[in-house]
Amino acid sequence: MYCKLFGFPFLPSQDYIEEHQFIAKLAAIASILFSILIFYYRRLFDESFRDRVHNFSEFKKSIVYIFGPLIVGMLGYFLIMGTVPMAQALVAGETVSLRYTVADATRWSDRKCRPKVVLKFMPMFFDEVCFVPEELREKMRPGGPIVLIGRGTKNGVFYRRIGVPDA
Repeated sequence: MYCKLFGFPFLPSQDYIEEHQFIAKLAAIASILFSILIFYYRRLFDESFRDRVHNFSEFKKSIVYIFGPLIVGMLGYFLIMGTVPMAQALVAGETVSLRYTVADATRWSDRKCRPKVVLKFMPMFFDEVCFVPEELREKMRPGGPIVLIGRGTKNGVFYRRIGVPDA
């Protein structure tokens, strides 16, 4: 997500997503359980933490105790899905081309990602290709291929060029 903000769009490969989905879900569950243990341990045994949290309303406490672990779980999931292949692409990357499947090439673009193509079988934050030229979008159909070319590995690519294979 940050790479896209700084002008270096990155996508993990569909093969990597399929192979590591289970591991990423386990990392998310482990992160959630660990954060719950930390929150409740600090709540029960750490007096300075109790004094600081004591000033919170019950609503704020419930928000922290419910959404805190969920956010930490999402971080655990995206650590496996995004950070690992991104680090591999940075360290051991070479010029590669990876194939993805188009879900929608006509979707309305938002202000952060114009004109965009939505990809199938990709997790949230990694399901869009931004700045796709209109002449390429016209050639794309749902279920059809799109090729991203750039620096990376078989697990992910910092794409610089976008192509559509000839049918």
